Amino acid sequence: MLSAAYTLPETRADCGRTEVRTNMFVLATLVADGVPNKVKIRNMSPSGALIEGSLLPRSGNPIKLCRAETTLTGHVVWSVGKHAGLRFRERAVV
Repeated sequence: MLSAAYTLPETRADCGRTEVRTNMFVLATLVADGVPNKVKIRNMSPSGALIEGSLLPRSGNPIKLCRAETTLTGHVVWSVGKHAGLRFRERAVV
């Protein structure tokens, strides 16, 4: 049986996911309003990610998510407490 993280989007009415996500625990840098902050990527798909951090931008803010030589641009879909959902502008290789 698949965990909730791997459930197909049609069975997850509580989110706007369009693709299955891969669970991970990866450190990255989130840049919003020109300010870099360290975050943890908790799960990711080619079109978005769930991140965790102490200083996260509000919903709608444009962002850059940077890890090693990879930079993805997009925006914050939602932000609650120490977690935020991101939507990428371009497709990511997970």
